[in-house]
Amino acid sequence: MDFNWLIASFGASAVLMFGLPAAKLSQPRNVVGGHCISALTGILVRLIIQPQYAGGNLNFISTALGMSLSLTAMQATGTTHPPAGATGLLAASTDPIPDWQGFKFLLTALAGSSVMVLVALVFNNLIPGRRYPTFW
Repeated sequence: MDFNWLIASFGASAVLMFGLPAAKLSQPRNVVGGHCISALTGILVRLIIQPQYAGGNLNFISTALGMSLSLTAMQATGTTHPPAGATGLLAASTDPIPDWQGFKFLLTALAGSSVMVLVALVFNNLIPGRRYPTFW
């Protein structure tokens, strides 16, 4: 089975959206924006750092920068979503791959997080007493 459209950090996003649907960090802006900004940040870090040092393994540096710069970007844009920090980490830690495949990861983050928000929108609003989202 092929899981090209799966990012591990989506599991933690689902916990927030379905377990704590009213939380600020669970709202659509945070979920979609956080994953996309983090994916883009991680991809850019990987593309900048890893080709420069192809002879040595600097995965630990790109991974740390991918996550920390993703957090900084999310905070600056008001889209903080804790699971998305792992998305930035994953994007930055991938072995050197062609550029277009790295940006395919960004499309995966956009599509996957958008579908999760749509499912959370339907599911949470079917349950009496729940309302999702509380803001966009």
